[in-house]
Amino acid sequence: MRLDFSKRIAIDQGFSRTFVDARGNIGDPAYKWIWAHRIDHAPTIFEDNVQTSVEWRRTLSATGYTRLQLARYFFAQHQDVMGKRFRYWDAAEGVWKTDYEQPQDKALFDSTDVRSSDFFNDSGDDDTWEDRRTTSYDLQASWTQRMHRHHELEVGIDHDFQSVQFIHIEKPWIFDPDGLGESHDIWRVHPWVGDLYLRDRLDYEGFTANVGVRCDYWFLGREAERAIADPNNAFITADRRAEFYAGTSSFFGRRAKLKFSPRVIVAHPISENSSFFFNYGQFTQNPSYKYVYSRLISISSESYQLVGNPNLNPQVSVNYEVGAKHQFLPKAAANLTFFVKDIYDYPKSTLFSRGEAGLGETPTPIFFYLNGSFARSRGFEIEIEKRRSSNWSGKITYTYQQTKGKDSDPNEQKVLQENGGNAAETRLSETFVDWNRPHKLALNLDLRFDKQAPWSWLANTGVDLFILGLTGRAYTPEDSVGNARGDANSGNGPFQIITDLKLNRSITLVGRRFDLSMAGTNIFSNHIVNRVDPITGRGRVFGEGSYDPSIPELRVTRRTVEEFVNDPSNYGPGAQWRLQLDYDF
Repeated sequence: MRLDFSKRIAIDQGFSRTFVDARGNIGDPAYKWIWAHRIDHAPTIFEDNVQTSVEWRRTLSATGYTRLQLARYFFAQHQDVMGKRFRYWDAAEGVWKTDYEQPQDKALFDSTDVRSSDFFNDSGDDDTWEDRRTTSYDLQASWTQRMHRHHELEVGIDHDFQSVQFIHIEKPWIFDPDGLGESHDIWRVHPWVGDLYLRDRLDYEGFTANVGVRCDYWFLGREAERAIADPNNAFITADRRAEFYAGTSSFFGRRAKLKFSPRVIVAHPISENSSFFFNYGQFTQNPSYKYVYSRLISISSESYQLVGNPNLNPQVSVNYEVGAKHQFLPKAAANLTFFVKDIYDYPKSTLFSRGEAGLGETPTPIFFYLNGSFARSRGFEIEIEKRRSSNWSGKITYTYQQTKGKDSDPNEQKVLQENGGNAAETRLSETFVDWNRPHKLALNLDLRFDKQAPWSWLANTGVDLFILGLTGRAYTPEDSVGNARGDANSGNGPFQIITDLKLNRSITLVGRRFDLSMAGTNIFSNHIVNRVDPITGRGRVFGEGSYDPSIPELRVTRRTVEEFVNDPSNYGPGAQWRLQLDYDF
């Protein structure tokens, strides 16, 4: 039996955080540069993570065993400005009020004053109050049994009971019929997610195969079912209601989405030191819950509302791999892999009018998420690995891949419409996606000495070096006056290299063994470009590319420089070192 517990608390203002979109891609830093001159009025993020698990394993016989794991996971993230309340009741005046203050820069300063063009907020508070909480209870159980000489059978289940709460309020100082600001989204749901799987491992004189099938399921929860069934729900049409029931199955009165996914892994020897392998699998990933449950029960007065869709299906990826392994030295081998990854059913916002859909008398533009996008990655990987001998081990890996798809941003149409464009004018052809970074080179070298080290001072000491080289971020090239001169995301920023180093040594104090380590990230402080200038293809620099004031068409102003050039989160952090002392009970 094994018991694990961990807790992590973080409090910051977002400088070290990055936005993560619905597809799990890490985007721009979340640092609010606009509040740099009034940092105490910028948002503060408090995060709490607690994980607890207990695992039990029992051997049934010489050829079989069972495994059971129970786990609880709690996650909470709260964002506000110095603990301010977005709404409270003033008993003396008999009205609802807010602690938040609206920025008034334009009203405070004369329009002829140079300060009126200042990018930074010099009054008021950040406009967002948010609270997110997730509690999940997970049950994992499996049974493994060796059948005859050539088969090993495994059956298992992984079931997760979830409770998810989301509250998001923007501009609480603006009047709304619900008293919750210009824009708000509030929901609490209790979905169940999990999978059932069956796997058979076959061994025949060197030939090895794993063949299995997995059924992923997703119960959307009673809250979504009630919203769908409610005839007065302004966002649910009869067609959407029928689509929901057609796309889900009923189990004991609950609605669930099911997806069966085959998995095949085959390895076959070519010679004593070489083998061939082939992998095929289908994998699913549930969409961000925000894209499913958003505004199903809360209606905001904002323009171009973005509404969740319970009919949204999980994202599906189909992976193919074929390759070979060759052991050219007793403790060194090389792998070559070619792969193709098709991903479809990405979420995509689509505009239509609520009035035109028969949901109201006044046409109101709203956005729904639909499964309307896809992408394909193709590439290869070369890996050379040396197992530990003579105190050292190492691995070097080079990967090349290109990814194209329909689009990159699920909210592209919403952003286009809000900025005066036409959401109906969508791109039809495939382009490089914004996470396309073709080249990746990784080198890992680990050197360890035990008590038999050649010099006594090296005993119980280790050095781990990791170097990562990666193509820069994708961007759309522009000419010297800011006009697009290439396909979307067809360019990439400069190749970036990050070097991490860790030194550790085991020491004995008062009869106890401790591990003392010094870890450094990006130890050479190389510039990591988070945002690329589309004219130069490099980082943002005043006087160059898009920020050259000598080119009138670019309209470079003091505000432009402050907003786009001086933001420190344009570049990643430099060298960081951490001293750590570990003790295992």
